[in-house]
Amino acid sequence: ARCTGPRGRIHRRQSLSDLKPRQRIERAADMKARGNRAFASRDFAKATRRYGGGIDAAAKDLEPDLDEEAIKERRALASALYLNRAAARLELKEFKGALSDCDEVLEGEPLHIKALYRRGRCCLEMDDWPAAKKAFASVLEVDATNKDARRGLERVRGAGRGQKAWDRARCGGGAG
Repeated sequence: ARCTGPRGRIHRRQSLSDLKPRQRIERAADMKARGNRAFASRDFAKATRRYGGGIDAAAKDLEPDLDEEAIKERRALASALYLNRAAARLELKEFKGALSDCDEVLEGEPLHIKALYRRGRCCLEMDDWPAAKKAFASVLEVDATNKDARRGLERVRGAGRGQKAWDRARCGGGAG
């Protein structure tokens, strides 16, 4: 990858394989910050790429070379990168990719509220209402006051009612 240096000169960014584990975590943090700037400017495709670069830099293969504190830092950073990329992918309507990012986080932290909520949003957008309902309900089990999850659950219920009405109209209202 190319970067512009302090005097406007273009130089090549070091390959991940050339970086020490600590440097890779620093690269991941830098990519997260760059992704956040792109997200804030509503360039969701660029944000997705930046977060992906951070995910690559903070990969699990680093852990054997890290101490316990650095492992915790890597895991927290990787979770944030996956969740941020999921948010950017939701904006781009890339629901399957966003769902996959949420599932990456949930694999290590099954009760992660943001991951569960974004998973619910993905499932809702893909018309997988049972999975959306389960995700939103899981959020509410952890945080009963979560208004976003409550609204998501209401949307699931509303979507289910709308589907039933559509089915009745399409099938002539008879018993199925």
